[in-house]
Amino acid sequence: MIQVLVPEILSEFKPEFKLRDYQERAIAQIHEFFKSRLISVLLYAPTGAGKTAMSSQIIRSTIITSKT
Repeated sequence: MIQVLVPEILSEFKPEFKLRDYQERAIAQIHEFFKSRLISVLLYAPTGAGKTAMSSQIIRSTIITSKT
């Protein structure tokens, strides 16, 4: 059931915000850590830095790339 809904949900999800440069760099670094087989990464940043937005983008892009 979940596998069927994920592509549908992701296709409808269009973020209404643009990530800041430092957020995009952090996301790219985390993806590099995952590519090097690290399975645990800690994302930390000050209050208001967009940790939730970055985490959401990491999860979304990981799901999309794992489907291909």
